[in-house]
Amino acid sequence: MCLHQLERFREAITEFEIAKDIYSETADPFAAYVALCLGRCFMQLEEHEDALKNHKESIERRQQSSSDLKTDTELASFHFYVGLCLYQLERLKEAIADFEIAKDIYTEIDDPKVEDVAVCLGHCFTQLETHEEDLKNYKESIERRQHLSNELKTDSELTSFHSYAGACLFQLERFKEAITEFEIAKDIYNEIDDPLPASVANCLGKCFKQLEEHEDAVKNW
Repeated sequence: MCLHQLERFREAITEFEIAKDIYSETADPFAAYVALCLGRCFMQLEEHEDALKNHKESIERRQQSSSDLKTDTELASFHFYVGLCLYQLERLKEAIADFEIAKDIYTEIDDPKVEDVAVCLGHCFTQLETHEEDLKNYKESIERRQHLSNELKTDSELTSFHSYAGACLFQLERFKEAITEFEIAKDIYNEIDDPLPASVANCLGKCFKQLEEHEDAVKNW
């Protein structure tokens, strides 16, 4: 763990491999966590096949020791990491399957990490150009974030979800709805003095252009 924190990932892998071999010899369930750590090291090195192999092993080991697979937060995180690896490998449909499992577990226990999973699902659907599914996940992220957030007017995470939703609606040529999402994002960014409104304003301009409302388009640009 120290070597991982020091970003000496090759050395960390050597130590984790030794630990995993010992834990595996005694059938210790902690081997699942060590496999996870190995996977994270390989991810840092962008060796996603090796990362995937270890993260899948962490799932298998956890499934053997878990008392309740439907509410196991550790298992959810393992599936999440598998999904990340598959996304990097552009195996998007497989990534979606693992993200969906993680999402179901986090939803079952009302864990806020479900937001991160929903965003990853959205990115997968974007790559696959399945914008309706993409939009559905970002809308879910918005709803959950609104439920958890203490201050909606200054929540930077919420702005990104609204921006993503707006982008999906733009792709679906639902420009009026897209404008609503981008306007919400823009207002929050302005409230927290974030430089990102430039990109949001550009998206708004594109929407107004599609609607041939050129004065509003120019205003945003």
